Amino acid sequence: MENVVFFETDKDLKKLTGVEDFKELWDEGWDLDDWDFGIQTEEEWDEMNPNSKYYDDWKHFYRWCMENMMNSFQVGHYTHNGKHYYFKHH
Repeated sequence: MENVVFFETDKDLKKLTGVEDFKELWDEGWDLDDWDFGIQTEEEWDEMNPNSKYYDDWKHFYRWCMENMMNSFQVGHYTHNGKHYYFKHH
């Protein structure tokens, strides 16, 4: 089982990352302008392609759907404290 956390507010993001001030994330290279929502994962997600280990594995269909959707948008990927964050920007 994999934990995937959906977030859509600055308050949620601060809670997930454990930062009080976004300056720390900006200093790490994060682009926090104009994002609509994001997801947090425990492992890095590959772009959806036929070589992905999840491409033909129907047990992970939810992940294929999320990767496919996120790859359709402008997505930022950042890592903080061992977790992966993907943002859908507008």
